[in-house]
Amino acid sequence: MAKRKGGDINVNFDNIEDMNKFINKVVNELLSNNSILDSEASNSAYGFSIKIEQNRPQVPQQRPPLAIQQPRAAEKNEPLIDIIDNKENVVMIMMMPGLKKELLNIFADNRTVLINSNAPGWVYSKHLTMPEGIDPKSYNAKIHNGVLEVTFAKSSRGSHNQVRLNIN
Repeated sequence: MAKRKGGDINVNFDNIEDMNKFINKVVNELLSNNSILDSEASNSAYGFSIKIEQNRPQVPQQRPPLAIQQPRAAEKNEPLIDIIDNKENVVMIMMMPGLKKELLNIFADNRTVLINSNAPGWVYSKHLTMPEGIDPKSYNAKIHNGVLEVTFAKSSRGSHNQVRLNIN
C-alpha cells in the first residue's frame, strides 16, 4: 500500500492496462489541480515509454525535452560576482563573457559600486555595496577573457562623490 494525500491507495495491478489507467487518472488529477505546476516546476519535461515484448520490458532511447510554456519575467543577464575583502583592499571579480570594455560603465563611491551595460545581449545593471569603505579614486580595473577585475584600496574617508572608472 502507498500513502497518498487523499488516503491509502492500492498499487497492485492485475495487468498493464489497469496500471496505465491508474497512471493516467493520477496525472489528470495533478494537472487539473495545478499541483505540479508550482514554483518548483521546471521549464522542460522528459518523456519515456516502455513496451512489453516477450514478457520483458523494452525501453527505447529517451526522447528530447518538451518545452512547457510558462510565463517568464524579462530575461536578464546575471554574471557571477565575487567580492574579496583583503587587509589592504577590496577586489570585485565578475564573469562577463563576450562583453567589450567599451560597452561597460562602472561608477563607485566610498561604499557602493554601480555597474551597467546596455550592449546587445548584455543589458545589465547592478548596485553593489562593498564590505568595507573604499577609496574609489585608487582603483585598478581590467577585463580579460570576459573576467572583470576591479581592485579598490580600503579607506574610511573615501569620496562620497561618484567616480567613473576606466577599464584597462
